[in-house]
Amino acid sequence: MIRSLLKSEISQVSKLWLSSTKQAHPFIAANYWDENLPQVEDLLVSQAQTYLYVDKHQIKGFISLFGNGYIGALFVRPTDQSQKIGSKLLRYVLRNKTSANLKVYTQNEPAINFYRYHGFKIIQESQNLATQAQELIMAWSKGSQRGIVRLKGDS
Repeated sequence: MIRSLLKSEISQVSKLWLSSTKQAHPFIAANYWDENLPQVEDLLVSQAQTYLYVDKHQIKGFISLFGNGYIGALFVRPTDQSQKIGSKLLRYVLRNKTSANLKVYTQNEPAINFYRYHGFKIIQESQNLATQAQELIMAWSKGSQRGIVRLKGDS
């Protein structure tokens, strides 16, 4: 089941974020993520629309939206990956959107491939100032297929 985050669940979600992000980003010092945990918790409460994937009363994954379509987080517990939880969360938040964008580190190839599979396109590469790692900005828009918007009458 997918539902909105409750304030009382912030601690559980932040622990999921911390373990998942360390696993997904071994090329960044673990203490960087530890130091940013309080900021992440604050953002989840104050600025994000966060949706949880819950199964048998356990939070197995979450996705957070900021502003008008910026996906700031999509994480699934390492033990629950490859069960289409991330796909379900992504489809859930995109269903009423016309566009979305996100950032992903270039060294996180599984995430890049996941987003490409779901129709996201790379639109820019830059360096993350906080981590000094290269990252991609990826974007998605409804109706876009393989990066080309097909108009009625196009063959």
